Amino acid sequence: MTPVFEGVGIALESLRANKVRAALTILGVAFPPVASIMVVDYFVLRTHRRELQATRSTGLPAWCPKWNLAGWLAWIAASLVGYYVHWGIASINALVVGAALYYVLAKILPVQAAAVAASEA
Repeated sequence: MTPVFEGVGIALESLRANKVRAALTILGVAFPPVASIMVVDYFVLRTHRRELQATRSTGLPAWCPKWNLAGWLAWIAASLVGYYVHWGIASINALVVGAALYYVLAKILPVQAAAVAASEA
């Protein structure tokens, strides 16, 4: 009877290891795009950089957008690319796709125009 229990225990450990591996893979492709989007936004596009430096001690101005559609779309798409594309290193794929896609989407989608329009209203 003991070998049966040992076999069941080994099978359950294998399932748990697979779940841990899957969770770590999801974390590994979900977080790198966030970093690349932040770097592109602050250093390349310089979105709201003057306002961030001017209001560093008081907090963000009321007209500043609370969320960024281009950022969300780039993050979701880059995470999916990192998870489903099995070429290269998944985290690096997600990092590069997130940066490139955010740059393109930020140029296309009118994020700053919406923020300025909200401040004038």
